[in-house]
Amino acid sequence: MPINEPVPSEERGFGSYLYPGNCLDLMAELDDNMIDACITDPPYGIHHLGNAWDVGLPPIEIWQEVYRVLAPGAHLVAAAAAKRYHHLATMLEQVGFEIRDMVIWHYSQSAPGASQGIDGEWRSEAKRNHEPWVVARKPVEGSLGENWKKWGVGGVLVGEAGKPGWNTNVAKVQKPDKKERNLGLTG
Repeated sequence: MPINEPVPSEERGFGSYLYPGNCLDLMAELDDNMIDACITDPPYGIHHLGNAWDVGLPPIEIWQEVYRVLAPGAHLVAAAAAKRYHHLATMLEQVGFEIRDMVIWHYSQSAPGASQGIDGEWRSEAKRNHEPWVVARKPVEGSLGENWKKWGVGGVLVGEAGKPGWNTNVAKVQKPDKKERNLGLTG
């Protein structure tokens, strides 16, 4: 299927596509309002371990393109560092997204809060064992029901206890090991 042929809402099934490449180049080829959701783990802007790719948050132009290609009512879920979450959420609001919630990815392993310690115990920050994820939505057209009929998006399946759905905004999941993190990144 060519990249610019969105499937009409009545024909949409659940599925996903992965397009390798520069996101700005790929999004430039997409029509307006053709993507149902965006889940991303962008650079956090904390210069993690001195990596150049993590010097700053993605520029506002990237989020403007994400907004353009998302259908009305489509959700964006973007990972952030706890100390930079507010910058990302504010940038998304400036683009036009509604901030709907925050998901906390809680994991049992924790990393020291700073590379420089005092006597091995004191650090400038607490050990981290979570990542906040911004949950934002492109505004719906009309009511939520009208938007759902036209675009097939806008709501969040909350489910009932023990059934599929988004029952809570805290995800307790182990961090992936190095092999899992690097899946698909070679070749």
